Amino acid sequence: MRWTQEEVNILKDTYGKIPIEEIVKKHLFNKTKQQISNKACSLRISSKYHYVVEWLDENHIRCSCCKEIKDKICFNKHKSKSIKSFCKVCDNIDRREQYTQNLGKHQSNDKKRYLDNRKEWLIFFENHYSKTPQCEICCKTLSWQSNKYNNNSSVCWDHFSEGSLKLKILPSLWLAHHKCNDKNINQWILFNLGILCSACNCGLPTLNRLEWLKKALEYSEGKNGIRL
Repeated sequence: MRWTQEEVNILKDTYGKIPIEEIVKKHLFNKTKQQISNKACSLRISSKYHYVVEWLDENHIRCSCCKEIKDKICFNKHKSKSIKSFCKVCDNIDRREQYTQNLGKHQSNDKKRYLDNRKEWLIFFENHYSKTPQCEICCKTLSWQSNKYNNNSSVCWDHFSEGSLKLKILPSLWLAHHKCNDKNINQWILFNLGILCSACNCGLPTLNRLEWLKKALEYSEGKNGIRL
């Protein structure tokens, strides 16, 4: 469908300033969202910064922020593949400023996501393992919940145990950033993490465990009998 000059002018005035749905609803009734996006891309209209990309020739653009003329490789692209009007340097600065301005919101969302994930994983642990977990070495009764008054009673995940899938970060971080769904549950089971108390977890070395345990046993037995 052909675009009239009036429709093109409306697109330039509204694209990026209001959602595409609003453009369709209030202005361009006979166009679809895809047609609007494609036309904006062909016109090289930036939807993020509300500027028309100023092409000086086929390879050079004037940045809408710093006003410097740069090669087109110095500009990022939108998800729609249209090029941005801010150069990469200005775009990075703007991203950092936007993140700083919304830092409180990001932290609040992260905390809520962490708490929601934690509740779901606790339910899974109680059903899959036990409501009253025990240390696999000393058999001390532990708790799935962390206790700020007595941290020694909380479960410590031994992520250096020999699972078929290796966990490269702390288990608490992995749980905080992964939802409790079937895919992640299967992955967690493959980690085959040990359940230990803080004392046993701290007593075990990270590397060469079997060798360390053999030497510890030899030391405990002593040359002429058991030392203990």
